[in-house]
Amino acid sequence: METEYPKEKAYVTVIAYIKQLVQDGQLAFGGKLPSEREMMATLGLGRNSIREALRTLENMGLISCVHGKGNFLVNQIGESFSSVFSMLLFLKQSNFDEVQQLRRGLEMQSLLLAIQTADCTTAAAQAQWRQTLEPLGKLVESMRQATGHKRVTLDSAFHEALIQCSANRLFAVLQKAVSSLCEAAIENVLTAATDAQWQTLVDCHETIYQSLLNRDAQAGMAAIDQHYTQPFSDSLNTPL
Repeated sequence: METEYPKEKAYVTVIAYIKQLVQDGQLAFGGKLPSEREMMATLGLGRNSIREALRTLENMGLISCVHGKGNFLVNQIGESFSSVFSMLLFLKQSNFDEVQQLRRGLEMQSLLLAIQTADCTTAAAQAQWRQTLEPLGKLVESMRQATGHKRVTLDSAFHEALIQCSANRLFAVLQKAVSSLCEAAIENVLTAATDAQWQTLVDCHETIYQSLLNRDAQAGMAAIDQHYTQPFSDSLNTPL
């Protein structure tokens, strides 16, 4: 029995069609969508409607249109979120202080979730937990000696790894989107920070890592809060 698609906005119809293909096992991430001609015949839509729908889905980060090859299902929704957040800032419907609050909230919740879901009931499980956190520890070690732009790279990697500890994919998408809004400001702040200021930040990262290792949520939350309330971090509230 063929699936019936309701008469509605073209992109909604195409999304329903793509969902059905995924559900039926006919399409996965990276897979090629049916041709425009096939979708026209299946969905009963005109070529212009199909193309408009595909452009909308590309802007949403759901598909990638490759000239001469076709349309592919992708996961670039984080980039779409970043564009939306950027427009909100441009229209003064939000500000960088709120962006920082969102970043802080995501990291605090990620830390809590990581600690709550950590399985350390056996010696083997504890060893696995330490191994999971090993990349964070290595990043902290590297940060101690970092200078210039290397500080920016390591700081970004640490915050990304912290979010990944939660194993929450939506957190990761949101973190990437909001962090991209602050990249220039973060780079300016970190490269201009004195050695003493930088080491204070590294201490915060060290405490966050140790709190995860020891499953001490209170210490980790306090360290994240301290990280975002450093005096020279105020510069992040204004785009540079």
